[in-house]
Amino acid sequence: MNNHVRILMADDDEDDRLLAQTAFEESSLNCMLNFAKDGSEVIRLLCDGVDQKTLPDIILLDLNMPVVNGWQVLEKIRQMDDLKHLPIIIFTTSSSSEHARQSYKLGANSYIKKPSTYPDLVKVTREIYDYWSATVTLPCFQDIEIN
Repeated sequence: MNNHVRILMADDDEDDRLLAQTAFEESSLNCMLNFAKDGSEVIRLLCDGVDQKTLPDIILLDLNMPVVNGWQVLEKIRQMDDLKHLPIIIFTTSSSSEHARQSYKLGANSYIKKPSTYPDLVKVTREIYDYWSATVTLPCFQDIEIN
């Protein structure tokens, strides 16, 4: 994969979205960060007119969102043949081992507790980027046919 990573972050908290955007920008990461305000928006963005240019490379997914929560989004994506390959990272304030267990059971690729300080958030955004852009091999989305 090239180092330009398309990230879709779903979080209902406007402050958390702004902090994440600032942390990614401060880290000078070569990524395109898009946001969804709740789970229903994630599903709509992924299902409406998805093509290789708009499909994210990874999804950062909060659990506690109104309308459709993170687990419901995760379950829905894992049931969709065209999207179930997408790496999904649960990125939440919950440190509950039960929440982590449920997330992995539903098909999450990672479970990360949101850091409580801004410097730690910058560090974690860099680690997420480094891991998913350089360490692992992701599917080549240009080779995947989207219906």
